[in-house]
Amino acid sequence: MKKSILLLLFIVNTTLLFAQKTDTLKRSIDGTAIRSTDDIIESISKIKRLSKFAEFLNYSGLIDTIKSIGPITIFAPDNNGIVKLDSFYNALSKPEHKWQLAAVLKCYIVKGRFTSKDVLNLIRKNHGQAILNTLSGTLTATIDANRNIVLTDMNGGQSIISIFDIQQKNGILDIITATLFPLKPPA
Repeated sequence: MKKSILLLLFIVNTTLLFAQKTDTLKRSIDGTAIRSTDDIIESISKIKRLSKFAEFLNYSGLIDTIKSIGPITIFAPDNNGIVKLDSFYNALSKPEHKWQLAAVLKCYIVKGRFTSKDVLNLIRKNHGQAILNTLSGTLTATIDANRNIVLTDMNGGQSIISIFDIQQKNGILDIITATLFPLKPPA
């Protein structure tokens, strides 16, 4: 009888040991492992194609704000999108324009956790377009002829979401192909 009880306890303990549930999702982006338990800012700084965006976030002083308002969704432009307006961003990187840089970067941040499925549902529910309120204006999400989710800023600038739903502990990160502006872009 004692052996049976000990055997049963051993089996239960072994089962519990090997049946641990892990909620961590892992994705590889640019050869870098990104885990769902990571902080969104840490992940942005690890992803090579977001190095310029990470640099601007750091310089703008928004990191503490972003970490404190979660959950959030960030639509981060990749380096190729930022290079097209490199002179504009470099001008905003001067100390006297730091507040303007922060305003531009807030255009990419939406309060709440929005997966691509959530955005698609909003688009369908609102007859073909969804309005996303950012920390610095609005973005309009639509679907183009190629079935891409397209974000349009208040000035008509457009960007396609190229990498969806990078789950993070404090939100969702999506990578977009072009820069968007809550302000009038440079001439």
